[in-house]
Amino acid sequence: MYTITNVGGTPGGEAFLLVTEEKAALIDSGFACSAGRMVANIKDILQDRPLDYVLLTHSHYDHASGSAYVQDAWPDARVAGSVYAKKSSKSRLRGR
Repeated sequence: MYTITNVGGTPGGEAFLLVTEEKAALIDSGFACSAGRMVANIKDILQDRPLDYVLLTHSHYDHASGSAYVQDAWPDARVAGSVYAKKSSKSRLRGR
């Protein structure tokens, strides 16, 4: 069994949490400007469970710019995406 929940911090900032009995994955990470709300939404659902994966469908700001905040909250989460999305995410981390 699994659940998929929209955890985006604001409309248009795409972020969906997929939770199974064993793992949890965030699909896209929404807008950076509402990432604090998104992280809080994820924590409300996961409680003490870790976030295992972040899956970035592409690097547009409305799908990936919240990644730095997710990586701050769950540094052990494995991030999967394109090479450009990885580069873009790292530059966002440096810029904060």
